[in-house]
Amino acid sequence: MESFAACSRPLYLRLAFERACRWSSDEQVGPLARDIPNMIRDLFAELGRPENHGGTLVHHALGFLAASRFGLGEDELVDLLSTDPMVMAEFRDRARPEWLDDVDRLPVVIWSRLRLELQPYLCERRFDGATLLDFYHRELQEVAEHDHLAGPEARRRHTTLAAAFRRRADTRALRELPYHLIRAQRWGELRRTVTDLGFLERKAAALGAEPVLEDLLHAYGATGVSAGLRAALARTLGRIAVAGSNGLSQMLDPASLHALLAYRNDRKLYMQVLDHCTRASFIARHVTDRPTRTQRLLEFRYNQANLLRRLGGPDSLQTAAQTLRDALAAHPTADPDPESARILSGIQYDLAYIEYLTGQWQRAIAGLEASVSTALRADDETRGWISRCVAANVAFYASRLDADAYREVLTQALGHFETATATSLLAQRWIMNVHSSLFDLAFMSGDEAGAEAQFVLLQGDRWLAQFGMELQIAPLLNARMFLLRGDWRQACRCYQNLLGAELAPSEGPSSEEGLARKFLEYGKALLGAGDPEQARHLGDRAALPGPRRQLVLEATDRADTAGAPLTTTFLWGQRVSLPRARGRPLLRAPS
Repeated sequence: MESFAACSRPLYLRLAFERACRWSSDEQVGPLARDIPNMIRDLFAELGRPENHGGTLVHHALGFLAASRFGLGEDELVDLLSTDPMVMAEFRDRARPEWLDDVDRLPVVIWSRLRLELQPYLCERRFDGATLLDFYHRELQEVAEHDHLAGPEARRRHTTLAAAFRRRADTRALRELPYHLIRAQRWGELRRTVTDLGFLERKAAALGAEPVLEDLLHAYGATGVSAGLRAALARTLGRIAVAGSNGLSQMLDPASLHALLAYRNDRKLYMQVLDHCTRASFIARHVTDRPTRTQRLLEFRYNQANLLRRLGGPDSLQTAAQTLRDALAAHPTADPDPESARILSGIQYDLAYIEYLTGQWQRAIAGLEASVSTALRADDETRGWISRCVAANVAFYASRLDADAYREVLTQALGHFETATATSLLAQRWIMNVHSSLFDLAFMSGDEAGAEAQFVLLQGDRWLAQFGMELQIAPLLNARMFLLRGDWRQACRCYQNLLGAELAPSEGPSSEEGLARKFLEYGKALLGAGDPEQARHLGDRAALPGPRRQLVLEATDRADTAGAPLTTTFLWGQRVSLPRARGRPLLRAPS
């Protein structure tokens, strides 16, 4: 218990208990390790002593488990150990002579003895139709990786696992093989595997399109990958997206591919794919039908412009707008077929959004209304509701729509998106967008309970979880909750952590939409905390055009009277007061 006082975590107590269970009555017991990693090391070392299971067997078994992606089946682990020359050599050195007759595999009883003593540190899970063993706690995994999967051994273990999965043709092999080839740095085998359309088709049929995309993204971003392999990955994904004939191409059509890749932080692969797919010569190599070629080229040029619009900045917005106008001029607008009308609606939407970002509210609303009409002509209710939501957002900021009417539009749209989510990736994403808009509406109206309710829904959002973004968005929402509550100093700490290196001196203001808004909100927190000079500086850094133009254009002296507003400022183009009282509105609804 003296050691437990030094490290009082439950995991330490459990490990100490397992260690004590191994003591014999006449054993001289030394002091226990004072922390969890060294306690784990002592336990693994005890298992590897010659009088127990042998160092090689324990070392390699732990290494294979640490190298596994989701765990290993017992049969898989016995097979791996049986093909390991060092494990078999140790077994033969330790075995009784009568055990060695006609033995070319590790006897199951040898693994079973070790499995029994590893039992307290392992868990079982069902995955891909198999029962897999894995470490039950993250710190066990970390120690096993550090001590039993370090340096050249990591590549050897992953190479062995890749070879084992290559000999199989089941779902487990389809999922695991590219992962282990990447970890083993077997770049030639990796290229042959992930550019093999037959392999990718089988994987998509068994697991869906998203694991195929994850393989390509993981390979593209891996350390040590050559520019040639990255180019081959981009060409393969581009070929899939433009072909439009087989099952995988139907899962990764241009719209679905954009929905899956445009919102990630790691966009480099997608940008290289767009470089290929916006070239008429590339599409002509893979599509024989001329009208389909024209449509694919238009879709990808629209996707490229949409991505540029999301990147923000005057140059990107200008390029995106010109690309969209060129596409609009070349598009049949008189009587388009449903597919052409769907693309046209998207072009109108993005042009209108650029108008919004550049302060042209009336033109933005008109363009969004045109997008709604075109989407309905294409029988695309989802895109129609998306344009309605953004039109309502612009109208709300322009004081042409009150908060209740805006909330009603969002609520109706949410009902549609929830119905359409099974067949539309756009609908899945817009469920998240609507909850974000409802959070913002509650935030701006001073509705703390409403904001907290939307915060909870966003933390469990399927779209955010799919891209691993739920942990990224939580700190930002927390910061906004502190801002809503008037806890200025805590809000300042949150925004300082969020912005990090972005707070370093810059040559000019940021017009990237998400970053500029964080500057605005951090400035609001600083203003509340009594630092108007720094708030002005951040207002200058946040050069968002349009309704979100600048946080601080001017600030008066802070009022000293208790309960009086802290200051009057211009926020998103409207003169408002920042109150002291908890739960009061930070931005009053337009009247």
